[in-house]
Amino acid sequence: MAGGETAAIQRVANLITQKVFTMFKWQRASREDMNWPCETEAHGKTTHPSDVVFFYTNPYEEEVVYLNTDLKSYGNTSIIKGKIEDALRTLSLAIDCANTNEAWRNKYLDDDTLGFDVKGLLFLYNHDHLYDSDFYSKIMKQVDVSKLTLPNSQKLYLLDPYKIHDIINIAFDMKYLTGEGNLPHPNKYHFFYPDMSLTRLKHPLNNRTPATIEALTSPYLIIKHENFTFGDETRDEGFIIYYNQAGHSIDEFVYFFDMLSNFQILNESKNIKIRLVHANPNEDAPHNFSNAKKKYSSFWLHGEQERFFDKITMEICENTILNFNLEEIGMEIR
Repeated sequence: MAGGETAAIQRVANLITQKVFTMFKWQRASREDMNWPCETEAHGKTTHPSDVVFFYTNPYEEEVVYLNTDLKSYGNTSIIKGKIEDALRTLSLAIDCANTNEAWRNKYLDDDTLGFDVKGLLFLYNHDHLYDSDFYSKIMKQVDVSKLTLPNSQKLYLLDPYKIHDIINIAFDMKYLTGEGNLPHPNKYHFFYPDMSLTRLKHPLNNRTPATIEALTSPYLIIKHENFTFGDETRDEGFIIYYNQAGHSIDEFVYFFDMLSNFQILNESKNIKIRLVHANPNEDAPHNFSNAKKKYSSFWLHGEQERFFDKITMEICENTILNFNLEEIGMEIR
């Protein structure tokens, strides 16, 4: 493979993040694709890499979260255990060093008066869209985590090709909903987080509240929006919920409704649009969803289906595939 094409393939992962993560209210450090000096002698390295650093305020944490990100763009045959293990090992060393590294702070901290927590993110994009193996059973279960140099208090995250596909679908569906008038401008919505029994919100939810990496990798992502106008129409406040499960059974949705009730979402009687974003949804998912509303209403809401469920709808999202012209990207690099 020619050098220009190789560089273009690697740039694809960066282009994906530029198109996607702004939708989730992540901020991006201005310095990219840089090395910084290692200050931990035991690492046996002179420098560590940062392809890109994202940051946001996690509503459940006191500090600003920084994601020191390694961007990978691999073809189907290159997604193998050895490469993934090497990438995770390199990233773990970088994160072990970054949290106490003055050079890293000087390059990437947005505000050095705030507390911060540096975490690692491996972004593993499949640029030829041919990868169809079970990533976790074929690769991740075989990775020797004992080789990762990472204190217990620090974390690594991995976005595999399937999860990236889901995130792309969500980002572009959000753009579609905005264009159709079903989601307002970003200054009128935020990503929603409930107070949990063991974890309380540390920051008020507002139009800067992001979708955290934990939320993006969970089975659902909740957006709460204000009243807004679209053309001559006024749209009521409500929720958009991206649901990343296949919808195999009625009880799956009953459990989901119970979760919404515990979060005080169901009880508000607001418009709730559920967007099923799973790559391979069950063909009976809409039927299971409808029957789950009846079952939940009958057993838990004493027949009050109209008040609680008439404003809840579900639609299966379309898949979005991003294709890039490698020759054009290669010309940009040169």
